[in-house]
Amino acid sequence: MSKWVKIFGGIAVLLVAVVVAGVAILSTLDFNEYKGLIAEEAKKATGRDLVIAGDLNLEISLNPALAVDGVTFANADWGSRPDMVRIDRFAAEVSLIPLLSGQVVVNRLLVEGVDLLAETDKNGVGNWEFSGAKPAESEPAESGGAATLPSVDQVVMKDIRVTYKDGVSGQEYRVALDEMTAAAGSIGTPVTMALKGSLNEKPFTVEGTLGSVAQMASQNGVYPIDIKAQAFNVDTTYKGTLGTPGGNLAVNGDIKLSIPSITKTLADVASVVPDLVAPKLGADTVELSTKLAFDGKSAKLNGLSLSVGKTDIAGSVTANIGGSKPIIDAALTSNLIDVDELLPPSEESAAPAEPAPPPADGRVFPKDPLPLDGLKAADVDLTFNGKKIIVQGNEIDNFSIKLSLKGGNLNVDPLAATVVGTTIGGRVALDGSKATPTLAAKLSAAGLDYGELLKQRGLTDIAQGKLDANIDISGGGGSVRALMAGLNGSVFVKTENGKIDSSALNIASSDVL
Repeated sequence: MSKWVKIFGGIAVLLVAVVVAGVAILSTLDFNEYKGLIAEEAKKATGRDLVIAGDLNLEISLNPALAVDGVTFANADWGSRPDMVRIDRFAAEVSLIPLLSGQVVVNRLLVEGVDLLAETDKNGVGNWEFSGAKPAESEPAESGGAATLPSVDQVVMKDIRVTYKDGVSGQEYRVALDEMTAAAGSIGTPVTMALKGSLNEKPFTVEGTLGSVAQMASQNGVYPIDIKAQAFNVDTTYKGTLGTPGGNLAVNGDIKLSIPSITKTLADVASVVPDLVAPKLGADTVELSTKLAFDGKSAKLNGLSLSVGKTDIAGSVTANIGGSKPIIDAALTSNLIDVDELLPPSEESAAPAEPAPPPADGRVFPKDPLPLDGLKAADVDLTFNGKKIIVQGNEIDNFSIKLSLKGGNLNVDPLAATVVGTTIGGRVALDGSKATPTLAAKLSAAGLDYGELLKQRGLTDIAQGKLDANIDISGGGGSVRALMAGLNGSVFVKTENGKIDSSALNIASSDVL
């Protein structure tokens, strides 16, 4: 027994001696001697100069650490500055014991003070396109199994600056990461992350948890996400899953979005995208929440709740984008849609409009072709029920439609609404799939108070009374002129005890006379 103890003891002493000797040898090496070799190999591969101004340091322990300071990489000859990349410091600390079993465990990875410039010339050639010699092709090595992923416990990035200059358009984008941290206990545990930075000096933040590195690296993996982000005065949260099963992007989770001020958000976005033409909206707040499911071919929004100012919409939307054209199915409801708040009149439209010049050929209706190609862009099934809609001061209650659009053939049946206490109903069909488009409409109203209708628009003392109307018309034509010329059917309007201001009648009838 004592013999084996002595043998194993001797082996242990020998191993310790070898480790000590190895550490001693590594400790005496000056790794700065290899800076020239590293720069030479970089030159061969890229045709550009790599300079390591600082020291290459290796600390030997159970957690060896490698650090390098002051690295620069040359830009293209035509570049706007000498260096494409500047790195103040790069450091990595690795656990030694796991290496004995083939597992790479990085305790901490630090990248600090990075200044990266990506730019193109006037021909669109990027400075990341290198002119160095291509590496010689070699036969692929036989794989003995799946490669073992390294485990990174913590990543810290500070003072990262990335600039993109488009030599064709002249636009410039600047991304800054003031600080980013990502940490995980192991390759199989969730990653906690937090970052703050800016895009063209507009700040943004992101924080939350992601799936494990093993899940994210898996080709068919689906991993959980729970993040909060703020950018351009927009708060966004997402809690669900993300992945690429079968090679297709898959998303399934709850999304919430909040915009306290649309005006400020559009102004911030316009400062980054100068060509953006922002619409002028009266409403200034947006709140959105929905459950999103996307499998690469179809997207579903369930439990949709959207409010823009006083306007609200709820329901569900499904869009299938896997075919030759989108197929959309939506069922929506609303308590209020205030069009006047969403799209207030501009200063130009608020001013009295100049009379339109008479048509050159003296006809009333234009002969320009009807823009009906958009009807063929998608197939749509839509049901909508709204309690109140406000348009140009008029209130429309209990508005409901069922819309079907197939192959350019649009059908709205039924259509119903209540205007100043009167129910208006009917159906409309516009078939744009034919060589000559056709229109058919059937509408009816009984006891419509047109005096009250005018009052809602701020026009008082012009007219008063009620009317009954029945419209049943159809026709065909490729322009408004052809369509109106081809209309046939009946229009019946009856009013009793009505009154109209004579001056208003003179104005309204002047063109007719």
